Amino acid sequence: MPTHDSMPARRAWRALALRLLPRRVLASPRPARRALALLLLALGACGESVTDPAGVTATFSTISAGGAHTCALTPAGRVYCWGSNTAGQLGAADTAAVRPVPVPVAGRVLFLQLSAGGAHTCALATEGRAYCWGDGSNGQLGTGARTSTRAPAAVEGARLQSISAGGLHTCGLDGDGVAYCWGNNAYGQLGTGDDLPRDGPTRVLGAPAFVTLDAASWHTCGLTADGRVYCWGYHLLEQIGENALGRRCGFAPCEPTPVLVGGLPRVRTVDAGGLQSCAMDDAGGARCWGADLAGELGAGIDPGESSARPLRVAGEHSFAELSVGEHATCAVEGPRAYCWGSNGWGQLGIGEQGGQHFAPVEVLGGTLVRVSAGMQHACGLDARGVAYCWGDNREGQIGDGTTATRIAPERVRAARD
Repeated sequence: MPTHDSMPARRAWRALALRLLPRRVLASPRPARRALALLLLALGACGESVTDPAGVTATFSTISAGGAHTCALTPAGRVYCWGSNTAGQLGAADTAAVRPVPVPVAGRVLFLQLSAGGAHTCALATEGRAYCWGDGSNGQLGTGARTSTRAPAAVEGARLQSISAGGLHTCGLDGDGVAYCWGNNAYGQLGTGDDLPRDGPTRVLGAPAFVTLDAASWHTCGLTADGRVYCWGYHLLEQIGENALGRRCGFAPCEPTPVLVGGLPRVRTVDAGGLQSCAMDDAGGARCWGADLAGELGAGIDPGESSARPLRVAGEHSFAELSVGEHATCAVEGPRAYCWGSNGWGQLGIGEQGGQHFAPVEVLGGTLVRVSAGMQHACGLDARGVAYCWGDNREGQIGDGTTATRIAPERVRAARD
């Protein structure tokens, strides 16, 4: 049954179809003409406007920037991806190496949540199952095998309520807040107490119940209901925090089970990136810890060091959300987006490429209400759900139909079936 909010859009689609296509076309016995007419009317009937004939961009409710690809979710549960497809991470069930404009993920499954990882993507379906696709060479798809797939494949085992795709591993939470991870475990990022890989969801040892979980490149962090943060995995540059126990995975410093991060007040979000993590308190103040090689911590101090103790991000900001990428972090305050860290590929969105920014700088262009920082690019959504991306575009991950680097937000091209 159509909702109140969707009715105007559906009436608009029908009006558009009737205006663009004469009645003789609608009634035409010729299959091609009638098929086009029925397609336009069907879009109006289902309320899911992918793109109109004028090429207007589809709207999204969520966007996720990964390694060299990006994916976004429409309000109706359809997923579109663009960028590198070398391992099938776009889920388009084809062999094209690059897709510089959005393409729909294959199949009829509708999704509630998605996460783009290094070269794989995972999402939760409306019917309660988790699916992953793309590079599976480290078991990060959770299918029980180390094989890649170009279309969504069901994750085995536990039914999950949230999912997060990292560099070469994936983690998720079940309905009780129990954490599971799978994939590469070279630095203990699965939290299983060892450094052995897992091909399917494996329970994190010694973990409290979490409300959110974020898988990064080589470590993972979780947030409890009372605002505490725990991290585990690679600890070369202090990204596990000041309470790390000094354990090792091979020759590398790591923490293969969750460690409480010290020096934080009660926080409401946590996000983990390349070699750093950030958390946001109830007032919207952000604190970051770990690597500060290019200003990733945003503390306004000269980079080059790392910090096990969370440092407050410079400025009197009250952020609504934040996203930690490989060497840069982005956040939203009011209708504005800010980024800090490395700008080697223009991923700060400030109209220039190169250098580092040790404190938040405002992203150019229109207002954004959502952001997602990836490997060397970032993306955001405006209040209408229109997608914009900026930064590295060598694999088409900006979604503007080119492979040219973008140093300011560029509108993502219309999503097309």
